[in-house]
Formats: sequence, structure tokens, C-alpha cells
Amino acid sequence: MPLGIFLYEIDESFGPNLLAEYYIKEIGITKEILKNLGDEHLKKSDLNYVTHTKDDLKYYSKKIKFDEKLSLYLGLVTKSGEFIDSFIAVFDEIETKIVENYSKDKEKLKSLLKEILHSRIELDEKLKEPKLIREKLNERIKDLLDEERIQEARNLIDLGEIIPDEIAQSVKIAEELFESQDYKNAKKHYVKAAELAKKIDELEIHKVLEEKAKTAENYPTYLRERDEAYKNLKYILSEIDFKKDGYYLQAIEHIDKAVELSEKLDDDLIITDLNELINLCKKCSNLSENIKQNDEIIKNLLKKFI
Repeated sequence: MPLGIFLYEIDESFGPNLLAEYYIKEIGITKEILKNLGDEHLKKSDLNYVTHTKDDLKYYSKKIKFDEKLSLYLGLVTKSGEFIDSFIAVFDEIETKIVENYSKDKEKLKSLLKEILHSRIELDEKLKEPKLIREKLNERIKDLLDEERIQEARNLIDLGEIIPDEIAQSVKIAEELFESQDYKNAKKHYVKAAELAKKIDELEIHKVLEEKAKTAENYPTYLRERDEAYKNLKYILSEIDFKKDGYYLQAIEHIDKAVELSEKLDDDLIITDLNELINLCKKCSNLSENIKQNDEIIKNLLKKFI
């Protein structure tokens, strides 16, 4: 479940600037975390979103297509290790809502973010609570009756009797299968739940469940690719006593790949260690370059004595 949401801009000269934020718990976002997210966006502009993990919280950030003058970014805070399928699945709708309702008034922006966050929480709860789906269906049934579309209302009443429970049951089974690493069958149940949601025109739920099905489908591939990345990384780092020029830069490439795959798997603990490895390799690379330059200076000085 998302715990907070924030909106900020990035000025390449002055860095990130927080525009508005809203949290259901007193967590907030520090200038340091905001700067880290901003730096990641500037370094890795091709990524779908960037993340930062601190203690037991994970901060996600994604660029909003606004205009050329203003670089807007939307952030989400969750507990570490939680997937954000519902956020990714309906990001286009969130983006449109922000663009259409953007204001320089901070209180208005905060109210907008509050509305967005609570609608995301409600969407997650709908997947497990048939009652919430029925309440939404009852509103639509009332509208149909007011418009004297009697047959459509009857059809929706019939579907509303069984489909919300079937969605919740399929999601429950899918989550249990995913936890037990039966990703193939987890996908099947997410797809089944998505199709049921489509039958009652719950399109947001449909999108979220399709995203969850895609995650289940891709998960085994991510695991294999991550294990291969770890294997390559261990091989590279085992050669540390016999390193050649560019050794640390080569290692960083493999670590970056491991980070990318670990992000997809929400393996936050290992990401922290991998980022520390990157920082150490960068320091060593800089030191190696300095040593190499100093070696050349030493050689040139020695020539004067020989």
C-alpha cells in the first residue's frame, strides 16, 4: 500500500525543488533523498522510473510529460519490497489528472495529490474487498435506472452478485501462487481476474490485474537474468588481484545490470549492497587513473636522471 506521494521539479542548475507532498503517515522526504532521485533521473533518463531505498521505505520517481519549460516528476513512497503494479498500470491517468489540474498554489497541489493517493489505496483495496466493487456497481446501477436503461441495470445487478467475489478469490489464489514461486499459474489467475473485471467495466482494476499478470510472467526471466548478472559480477571481482586497465569500469557495467534486475524484483536489501559496490569501484577507478597518471610523471622524471 502506498504511504505517500510527492511532486517535484528538476532544474539542471539548482537541482530538485519539492512542489507538494502528501502522506498518510509522518514520513516525509528529505532533501538528500530528493537529490538522489533527481541525480538518478539526470544520469539515467532512459529508465521508466528511478528508486531510492532508505531504512524500510522505498521511494519511486517517474517523469511526467508536462511541457518543455517545466520538468515535473511524480514520486511514490511504499514499504520496502512492495510492488507498485497499481501505480504503474494507471500512471497515464494519473499523469493526465496532474497535467489538467496543475496549479502553482501549493495547497491545491497537495489536495490533488491527496485525492490521487487515496484513489490508489482504494483501488488496491478493491482487489480484495468485493463489497467495495459492489458499492461502485450500485452507483452505476442507480444511474442506469435513472436513465431508464432497465435491461442494462438488470444485467449489471446479475453480474454484481457473483463477479466481485470471483475477482477477490482469483486475486487471493494468484498472490498465494506468486509467494510460492508458481509464477505461471499466478499469471493465469491474475488474467482470469482481469477478464472478470472487464466484464463489469471496472477498467482500472482490469489494467492493474493485467500489470500484475505481466509481472508474474516476467518474474522467472528476471530471476534468471539476475542470477547470470551475479555470476558475471562474481567472476569479474574474483580477478581483482590481476586487474588490467578499465577493470573497475567493466565491473561497474555488470553491477549496474544487477541493480536494474534487482529493481524489477524489488530486492531492496541487495540493491543497497550493489550501490555500495558501485561507489567503491568508482573510487578505485579514480584512484587507478591517478596512479596511472602519476606513473607517467614518475617515468618522465626518471628519464632526466638516466
